[in-house]
Amino acid sequence: MSPPPPQIPAALQNLCGQIPLPGIKRSNTTSSKHTYQSKSSMSSRPTFTTQTSYDSHNSEKVGFDDPMGYPPKGGFFKATNIDGVIKLTAVDEEGKAIRTPELDSGYRRTDTTGRLSELRKLMRNEKIDYYIIPSEDAHQSEYVAASDRRREYISGFTGSAGTAIVSLNNAYLFTDSRYYIQAEREIDRNWSLFKVGSGEVKPWNEWILNRARGAAIGIDSRLIAHDTATALTSALKLRGMRMAYPQRNLVDQIWKDRPSKSCAPIYIHDMRYAGEHAASKLDRLRIWLKEYPVPAADLKYSSPPRPSSPARDRPTSKPLPDLPPPSRAPSRQSSMRKDSLSRQNSTSSGPHPPTRTPSRSGISRKNSTSSRENFHRDRGETAVRLIPHYSTFVSNLSCIAWLLNLRGGDVMCNPLFHAYLWVGVDKATLFVDARKLSDEVKRYLRELKISVKEVSDVWGYLRKREFGSGKVIIPPKTPYAVSLMLTYSNYMVAPSWVESNKAIKNKVEIEGFRNAYLRDGVAMTKWFAWLEEQLRAGNTITEWEAAEMLTQFRKQGEHFMGLAYENISATGANAALPHYSPTKGLSSAIDVQTPYLNDSGGQYKDGTCDTTRTVHFGHPTDEQCEAFTRVLKGHIAIDSAVFPQGTTGKQLDVLARHALWKDGLNYLHGTGHGFGSFLSVHEGPHGFGIDVPLEVGHVITNEPGFYKEGSFGVRIESALVVRRVETKGQFGGDIWLGFERFTCVPIQTRMVKMELLTKDERRWLKEHNRKCKDLLAPLLEDDARALRWIRRESTRTSPQQTSAVVQVLAHDAPVQIDSLPISANFKPLKGGSTLVDRDRARFRSLFTRHEKRAQSVGLKNTAVHYTLNVGFGSPPTYYELLIDTGSAYTWIGAAKKYFETKTSIRQTNQSFYAAYGSGSAVGAHYKDQVTLSPSLVISNKSFGVASSTDGVDGSFDGILGLGPTGLGKNVVTPNNGKPVPTIMDALLAQKKIEHNMFGISFTPTKSRGTIDGELTFGGYNAQKLTGKLNWVRITKKEPWNQASRHYGNQTLQSSSTGVVDTGTTLIYITPKAFKVYSESLPGSKIDQSTKLLEIPKDSVGKMKSLFFVINGIPYEFTPNAQLWPRTLNTALGGKADAYYSVISPLSDFEADTGSSFINGYAFLERFYSAYDASKSMIGFATTSSTTAEIN
Repeated sequence: MSPPPPQIPAALQNLCGQIPLPGIKRSNTTSSKHTYQSKSSMSSRPTFTTQTSYDSHNSEKVGFDDPMGYPPKGGFFKATNIDGVIKLTAVDEEGKAIRTPELDSGYRRTDTTGRLSELRKLMRNEKIDYYIIPSEDAHQSEYVAASDRRREYISGFTGSAGTAIVSLNNAYLFTDSRYYIQAEREIDRNWSLFKVGSGEVKPWNEWILNRARGAAIGIDSRLIAHDTATALTSALKLRGMRMAYPQRNLVDQIWKDRPSKSCAPIYIHDMRYAGEHAASKLDRLRIWLKEYPVPAADLKYSSPPRPSSPARDRPTSKPLPDLPPPSRAPSRQSSMRKDSLSRQNSTSSGPHPPTRTPSRSGISRKNSTSSRENFHRDRGETAVRLIPHYSTFVSNLSCIAWLLNLRGGDVMCNPLFHAYLWVGVDKATLFVDARKLSDEVKRYLRELKISVKEVSDVWGYLRKREFGSGKVIIPPKTPYAVSLMLTYSNYMVAPSWVESNKAIKNKVEIEGFRNAYLRDGVAMTKWFAWLEEQLRAGNTITEWEAAEMLTQFRKQGEHFMGLAYENISATGANAALPHYSPTKGLSSAIDVQTPYLNDSGGQYKDGTCDTTRTVHFGHPTDEQCEAFTRVLKGHIAIDSAVFPQGTTGKQLDVLARHALWKDGLNYLHGTGHGFGSFLSVHEGPHGFGIDVPLEVGHVITNEPGFYKEGSFGVRIESALVVRRVETKGQFGGDIWLGFERFTCVPIQTRMVKMELLTKDERRWLKEHNRKCKDLLAPLLEDDARALRWIRRESTRTSPQQTSAVVQVLAHDAPVQIDSLPISANFKPLKGGSTLVDRDRARFRSLFTRHEKRAQSVGLKNTAVHYTLNVGFGSPPTYYELLIDTGSAYTWIGAAKKYFETKTSIRQTNQSFYAAYGSGSAVGAHYKDQVTLSPSLVISNKSFGVASSTDGVDGSFDGILGLGPTGLGKNVVTPNNGKPVPTIMDALLAQKKIEHNMFGISFTPTKSRGTIDGELTFGGYNAQKLTGKLNWVRITKKEPWNQASRHYGNQTLQSSSTGVVDTGTTLIYITPKAFKVYSESLPGSKIDQSTKLLEIPKDSVGKMKSLFFVINGIPYEFTPNAQLWPRTLNTALGGKADAYYSVISPLSDFEADTGSSFINGYAFLERFYSAYDASKSMIGFATTSSTTAEIN
């Protein structure tokens, strides 16, 4: 698939206004001539090229090529300039919009030419050669307020991670793999894009060392972290370069319509959710300050050695206008090698990486100058503290909010407020906009002994040392402007105690997460049920509409405070963008033939949620299933991990990637990140991929993924908490840790290749989905649709079964007790219904019964059925019973009245009710003698006697249920929900048979009422076979079969799973496979009277065999077998001389159940089938009927 189109130059808009539908690719070039080249796989397509000038210095060549084939006749792009943003709309010749999946995702590019020109004027005035615009704000936040999105304003790139660098002649954008494709679609021709971490592409702070030799590098000192700034300054100095800090932010000066600062009120976070008072947190912080080890430089000895002064660098800059000038510049500790710069770059940890901090809650107390202390101690000298105590400065917004138990609304999706906080051993000062403080909050702060100053006062406060004596401890990610306000002797850098302790959740917070994720799971379950229903009905739902509806469901939950981040709602190729967010009017319609990824979460008072699920609403490809399953294996590996205390997230990261690596696959984002308790969705210092030990109470996401650019993406994300686990052994006294999973949303199995999962992995998946159902079902009683969905998803087995899972039974010899003759009966169709209608009604009834938890039987739905004469009572009265492998309960009385005998026992307190799609049977529950044959007589067998039926036409007397026992659950009441023993159960219990197995042999039906079949109890009749039985594992409660289909030398369907059902007549395959099949028969079309595929006589001779490949063994379905018996055409309402195929396409409902095919009588009449209930296996073999000619 070709990439999306770039911005159309203004001159080209004026020239033509409307442009033929394109697929445009911007070439990788940094020259002033930007060439756009098509990259279509259809190399034979012509390319239309237009040359135009878009300004006085640059020209652009635009090539157009349709990525999906030829465009619709008369199709155009209409380019509209709205406030500097180019919007491309596909229109036809009449100007009406054209909707296509490729164009619905319409990308918006901002024209940055004017903005860059203004910025460069300011750079020249400041004598700056390169100006750096980070994504972060003055608190080093990942998510920033609208007024702080400077990088987005100057570049047009809306992602949350990236750095822009503007030189006097060029502009550069650096971002990682999570955002690269998005950036490629959003930036205009002025920018060169770099994918950090790919090949030889270096991070921006390494790139600029080689790029800008001898140049002046400018940046706002508030927007760069202390550790990054000091490392970069030292490296620049070695190369004759300098850092410059302009008085005012240059982007702010040109941003004319910059949003105003938020004045959202600050409020108290209740103790019911926080779990610890702010006073307690402050006390613990102050204990840490008092006990913090004193560096040697802050100790005075009785005979101290001659002090040495560290070299100092003074910034070659003017002071910031709203910062008092620094009295002394901060010292540069040492020169820095190039490789140390790499360590300053944060690497992504999950699709949303947390801030990296190489620390843990215990924070090392080791003194690096202990040898000096030992020297003086050996000389008997004593040490006296030069610094009486320490204080700390907190700039991280999430840390301030957590420490003070306060929340705000300054940053979208984050309950934070802009502020700085200084904490000493006996007092504290909060720098904040006082307008945000209510009287209640002011009183609360006074009680905590916290004074309040305006946020703008912070710089003078630090420079003038208004905090008093002592040294200030600052974390490495503190804005560099803070360092500039303090001399080196007034501060020291250490990992953040607040961040490390915030990361360890208390018992109240952990319980809050459990409750929050449960409510979030309810919302997602209701939403998934709604979305599936809408798509199944054929309604068009866009990514944006789906995301908006999910938000509405979340709003219904208790304690909901907003979204945790913008919904990532992505279909198809958009899902390959880890951080894609849809826009109203520009998002794609959800495509049911590609994976759909949703990454979203709610903010609740008791927890922040972050969940990702990838689902498929159609028929996934083998490649999609392979990728999904390998991602799932990594997800399960992390979730199931048990590890000793002290293990880091980095050490565990390989578990998530191992299954992908084995297939040469990978993902470039991190595997998971910490998250807050009604705070930011990303939180450090720990995470997978980070060298920080995991501790009890750490919460972390588990989100491996895979992304195929231009095609699809997969990610599965759940939230975990680290807990202590009990193990059989305690090696060396180690404490062992593991995870508890918060997330309560089922994982869809439609894309799971079960053969790739181990037994333990399959058990994990089953237990996870069952647990979701058990926890969510009681909360969904008011939503029947969601209740049905959760019950179905928690029990559905993957349709993608292949031979690796299939186990072959080795029966030494055929086991046969009695083979009973069965007759075929064809029921003429009446009332306007067709054979296809009845088959589909039958199939719907089979799956409806699981939702109703009542027995469903195929009565009215069956057009062709086989019956067996069964005797009831002593002496027996014989009844013609329909043989049904789709039900387990046996009942009589539909046509012939039941005659009680001396052996009849009515269960006076019990009744039965069998419901099905278009009718029902209800009556009394009996026990009596049941006679199948002279040697198969069952005493005291349970069955039902119908007193009322609906939908039974009298062509048979009842049902002989041969399905699995579990299908009979809840048919008889009261019975404590237990299933009634089946005919097979009774035969086995009374030792009438030795094996819980039966075999069925049919012959092709030519007329009504002929005895041409055989039912064998206790084994199978080997004399009927012309080939060996091929045994296959059953994957559901119905007889399911794994197979692939080939028509001639064409593959119609790869490995798939479906239903084998005696109550269905025809053979049904996927619509895609059916299209290939029908198109191979020229002139074929669906007959409107029968709804069957009618094949012209001329094409009948061209038919090829259809091969069913089961467990690796092909079974030939001959052309003759593919034709409906012409002697029965008129009974169908068809033409007597027509040729109708027994192959039909599946409906949406059938496909939704996970079925890729349904094999009915048309298949069973050609092959022998056997069912081994003890091993849940079904066997198939060829017979003399396999190649029989009946037409």
